[in-house]
Amino acid sequence: MITAQSQPVPEVANHPRAPRMALIAIVSQNLVLGPIFGTFGVLLGPTAERLGVRTEQAALGLSLVFVVSSLLASPVGMLMARFPLRWMMFLGAVLAAAAFMLLGLSASFPVFLAAYGLLLGPAMSLAGMIGPSTLVTRWFHTHGGLVQGLVYLPVMVAILPLAANAVLTRHGLPATYLAIAAMIAVILVPLTLLIKDQPPSVPVSAVTRGPAAAQSVSGMTSGALLRRPRFWTLALPTAAVTGGAAALGALLVQMAQGWGLGSGQAALLITIMSTVGMAGSVLFGWIADSIGGTRGLA
Repeated sequence: MITAQSQPVPEVANHPRAPRMALIAIVSQNLVLGPIFGTFGVLLGPTAERLGVRTEQAALGLSLVFVVSSLLASPVGMLMARFPLRWMMFLGAVLAAAAFMLLGLSASFPVFLAAYGLLLGPAMSLAGMIGPSTLVTRWFHTHGGLVQGLVYLPVMVAILPLAANAVLTRHGLPATYLAIAAMIAVILVPLTLLIKDQPPSVPVSAVTRGPAAAQSVSGMTSGALLRRPRFWTLALPTAAVTGGAAALGALLVQMAQGWGLGSGQAALLITIMSTVGMAGSVLFGWIADSIGGTRGLA
């Protein structure tokens, strides 16, 4: 007798609107993470000079983004299971635009830290990481790994170092921050209002709305997940690689200038690093679809 577990799972076609949702996810990820990671290294030195602090003090801004977004990741995931994804990602876009507007208007170090920690940290979770991933997961039944790889292509991280350096050279630091704020406000904020939480044919279930939202389909709570050694086996190496890459991106301009390179050449190094990362994102998304996530990770 063939059990239900041994029967092949039929492939379900993606909804016709799925590519549109994927495009929104791509734009959201790029217009939140791109300005954070693509411009930080280029603007770090001028920002420290403007604030009257040391470079290592100004570098705390990026650390705050990581700490706050990491602490909020689990609560944000639970909230996105209870409340409309459209409004959660809209809030993230608004926070990101407000953060860069503050950075452009204020020369206060406490305001700088607040913009990165209290605004960009939540924005990264809402509209830069958890939101786009959740949107794709809900809309794509097939080729989800490849689409996730496309969503996290660091396109703006590759473009913005050179663009930010050009604006900085011609118009100064405040104008650079305000230009980023305007880009997010004009493009991303209205775009998030077009989000549909899930395909119309998918009923709203107790898993995606209601008291059980804090649990996974298997009933595992966040606390139970944190007690599993396998979770930490995956989480710690991932955190080390991600943190190392972010630290390199943030400090690469300062390092390159110490080697005698100009700011434009230093920004080009970040662009090259991110461009190679784009190829890896698509490649490993395809690998995960082809042989499975666990084997692909190995």
